[in-house]
Amino acid sequence: MAAVTEKEVQEVLETNRRDVETKHGKHGKKEKNDLTFPHSKKRKSKRGRAKAKNHNGTSDTNYRPLPFWCSARHDNKEKHGFIQIGESLQKDKRFHSLGPATKSVYFSMIQESNGKREFYFTAAIAAEYGISASTMRRAVTELVEKEFVAILWSGKNDRAPNRYEFSYAWKNRKD
Repeated sequence: MAAVTEKEVQEVLETNRRDVETKHGKHGKKEKNDLTFPHSKKRKSKRGRAKAKNHNGTSDTNYRPLPFWCSARHDNKEKHGFIQIGESLQKDKRFHSLGPATKSVYFSMIQESNGKREFYFTAAIAAEYGISASTMRRAVTELVEKEFVAILWSGKNDRAPNRYEFSYAWKNRKD
């Protein structure tokens, strides 16, 4: 993959600035009718079919790029969003006790959960993030032992995916 040039960085920053000006006006004020989360809004396409919108109210082909340091794509446009990690989690000693692969699996689980507490996470999904099946099993075992994640339903006997839940129990542990 080719290195990003300074010119490309400047172009992306200029595009971001123009997007902000378009959305919020030249002086950064929000427009009166600016809806930030119209979750179920649909609009008609030219052919009369409903076209789903993303969480930020834009269609799939028109989404705002992330800052260049947050994306591996050259256009910095992500189709499936991003995750938020609180500063307190990053600085917590209990979180530091997790291994690096386990943290990677935990972040991948956060991404795949789409903001929900309960979620499915399979070896195939882990492979999309570059995580092997054996690493995933070890990481899930560590996350369950340290109470960051709980297994709600095991599909071991049915050859079905496990259903997981993010747990609050780790916050009560004294390490």
